[in-house]
Amino acid sequence: MSALDSALASESPIRGERAIELRKQELFSSVPWLNHKLLRLELAPRLQRLLDQADLKWTPGRLLLLCGACAVVPAYLANLRFQNVFPALLIGLVTGAAPMGWVLMKRAKRMELFIKELPEALDLMVSGLRAGHSLISALGLVASECPDPVKTEFRKCFEEQNYGVELKTAFDNMIRRIPEHDLKIVTSAVMIQRESGGNLAEVLDK
Repeated sequence: MSALDSALASESPIRGERAIELRKQELFSSVPWLNHKLLRLELAPRLQRLLDQADLKWTPGRLLLLCGACAVVPAYLANLRFQNVFPALLIGLVTGAAPMGWVLMKRAKRMELFIKELPEALDLMVSGLRAGHSLISALGLVASECPDPVKTEFRKCFEEQNYGVELKTAFDNMIRRIPEHDLKIVTSAVMIQRESGGNLAEVLDK
């Protein structure tokens, strides 16, 4: 997904071709026919991003199959018990939504934990910058020293930049994974400082 995000964020004239090629290579399900269907749906990338934000190593296909199983099996058993399709459908809808609700709960907890840990990460970056480290090295410090999920997200950003992705694109990719206002403020401040100059350590400290 980070490779696709980089392709989409790039200003290169071949951006569209690269994005299409990467999109075709994505695996949304280990079931071939379901993967083919998901590749044609705009829902699949949104589900994949949701799973990435929740830090779940699932595919969209697995999530949809799990939702389907949680809906069909209880609905079938309820229909056998009550001999009435309407209660069975209601039960199926509720149980079928349970996996998605669990994913959303995991995502919310992870976003909350990231924002809670972000000030500590900024303090570490400020210390590194004042000690003479570059911005990229300061990002590396966060990627190695901070706890998850800050560690994981900054490591992805750090590695993307090392692989040749522009820093702004790497930041944009991180914001797509962690769409939180506080992180947007931080990355915007860093990019403005890089363009206009000034003391980045003081900017981050504020």
